[in-house]
Amino acid sequence: VHAFADLGATGIVGEIAMTRGLDGRLVELPAGRLAVYVPGDLPAALAVLTTLVVPALRSMAGHDDADPVLALIDTDLPGDPDRTTLTPAVRRRGELTDTAQVVRGRPLVAPAVADSYAVVPPGGANAGQLVELVDLP
Repeated sequence: VHAFADLGATGIVGEIAMTRGLDGRLVELPAGRLAVYVPGDLPAALAVLTTLVVPALRSMAGHDDADPVLALIDTDLPGDPDRTTLTPAVRRRGELTDTAQVVRGRPLVAPAVADSYAVVPPGGANAGQLVELVDLP
């Protein structure tokens, strides 16, 4: 991360807090090129790629951002009390099934069987609540 500062990078997304110490960042280098700090933790890296890299590449390719995709969740999704979190999820019949419930304790399996991330607001979300989805690539 200090290397970006040494290169004169300007923060576009200054920090996406992941597991403690595993932050993601998107910066612009002085020549106008983009650079991304991707944590070494695989689930955190997937989240950074999905939330920073894919949207940046779509924007660079001239694709408009689509309207947010919303879905009802069919189970309670616990969340962090102070920040928004991502939970791997599977869409079924327009609703979500929380895959983390099925594969708890196996953080690499949940994204492998998921088709999206549910964006869980601070404090969590209750069954029957609408949440935004971020498609997994």
